[in-house]
Amino acid sequence: SAQQWYTHFRVFSFEIICVGGVKTISDPLIDPILANVEDPDCTGRKEIYEACAKWATTTVLEGIYCKTIGGEGDEFCVLRISPGPVTARLLVAGLGFRGSCSHGTRMEELEALKRTIEGRGVG
Repeated sequence: SAQQWYTHFRVFSFEIICVGGVKTISDPLIDPILANVEDPDCTGRKEIYEACAKWATTTVLEGIYCKTIGGEGDEFCVLRISPGPVTARLLVAGLGFRGSCSHGTRMEELEALKRTIEGRGVG
């Protein structure tokens, strides 16, 4: 549940805007970002899921990923990607850390995930 998620994990949340799959653009500043596309394959989600799987140690389900931090396996993070509330092109990422990893380690993993996603052509 949401309460357990925030009770047991140190959670960072950020939004991902899918910019792939734009077919027609009438307003080049607005339409690629906010266009609500029915077909999820057109929104770049597949590329985001592939990037997250590349970053993670294990894919639990599509949209849920786990990464072990350190050699002992007692420190890990869980990434949950969920649809945004406004448009199909907006996704919400929640990155929860479990264990005693330092703040610096958490920031490094967060930045590594963001770089991996950006490297796939979506930001």
